[in-house]
This record gives sequence, C-alpha cells and structure tokens, in this order.
Amino acid sequence: MKPILMSVREDSPYCKEAILWMEELKKENHKYLNLDINFVKDSMYSGVGEDAYEMSFVPTLYVGGTKVHQGTVTKDTIREVFDKALE
Repeated sequence: MKPILMSVREDSPYCKEAILWMEELKKENHKYLNLDINFVKDSMYSGVGEDAYEMSFVPTLYVGGTKVHQGTVTKDTIREVFDKALE
C-alpha cells in the first residue's frame, strides 16, 4: 500500500468536496478504510527548492510521491487515487 498525500487550502470548496468523497468512498467500500492519507497545506512547500512538491492547484494528490491528480475532483477521481494506493 502506498501513502496518499493531498495538498489542501482551508478556503477551497474543491478540497472540502474531495474530503467528502473520501469519507463517502470509505463508507461504501471497506477496502479503503486503512489507507494512509495525509493532508498538507499547499503553502508548506513553497520556496523549498526543486525537490519540493509542486502544489499550485488544489487539491493536488500524490500516491507514493508521484503526482496523480491536480485540481477539481470527482468521486471517480478519488476512487482512482485510492485504487492506485492499493496497487
């Protein structure tokens, strides 16, 4: 199982929606319950250098350190991210 990192902004409706999709998918399918999901404010890595995560659109989702999605999400997008983490 690979960890999921999601960059968020507290004021972003897209981030709030993504978190709701995550909660809903976990209720629908118990295989997602034990996923390692971490949240980080997108400004935490600004100016850190070229090795930093690039997070200009939120939410930005990484699986195992690889960016897999950036921007507006759907429930299917979150499901795809969850499934990549389980690979």
